[in-house]
Amino acid sequence: MLRLLKTVKRGGPTGMLLDLNLRPSQAATIIEAFGDPGLKMCVTFLHALLAQRAGTLLFPVETEPLPDGTCRVVAHPPVEWPEGATVQEIAQLCWNAMEPIIRARPGEWLWPYKHFRYQPRNATRAYPFYAHDSSKFERLQRTARAVK
Repeated sequence: MLRLLKTVKRGGPTGMLLDLNLRPSQAATIIEAFGDPGLKMCVTFLHALLAQRAGTLLFPVETEPLPDGTCRVVAHPPVEWPEGATVQEIAQLCWNAMEPIIRARPGEWLWPYKHFRYQPRNATRAYPFYAHDSSKFERLQRTARAVK
């Protein structure tokens, strides 16, 4: 994290995958994806924290495969958030910017990856078969609600 922060503060570019599942005990927050209510994912908040501390922009970026085997890199407009937003709120806004891109070309998202490893005990919709309850996930979810 410190190396990324130093790079960002120097004006250098960095990148990271925002949708990878983390353990609730890591530098993680919970966001909702794919619906209302959405499926809850335990993801990093590192990008949001770096953006807050360095005062930098967060650009959603995607790659588009081309017929010749190369790919085109597309940078979308930066994600905007209100002043005073929490890292969880910023992480959710970043996902909200990426979800329409995934929905437009779902075949290019890494579906076999287990994005939804944890599920709330009171889930109102079905989760994948591999999702399970976690007391640490529940605690992180309560913490996120308390911060709002």
